[in-house]
Amino acid sequence: MGELELYGDRENKVEFVKTIFQRRYLPSLGLYGILLGTSLRSRPGFVLGISIIYIPLLLLLGIRFYRMVKE
Repeated sequence: MGELELYGDRENKVEFVKTIFQRRYLPSLGLYGILLGTSLRSRPGFVLGISIIYIPLLLLLGIRFYRMVKE
């Protein structure tokens, strides 16, 4: 529906999504966890502000990746 197809078949699509997930989403989630653990005691306001923005973004991306794989 109006989306640009960068892949030819289902296998390429799933491989493409898995590559993006492994190279971008998981490291981003890990970095967030590390920063959360190191900054929570010293700057709770900063952590709360970042979490308010970052957690919904990560959830949205995760849901979209899941839907792409399931299609």
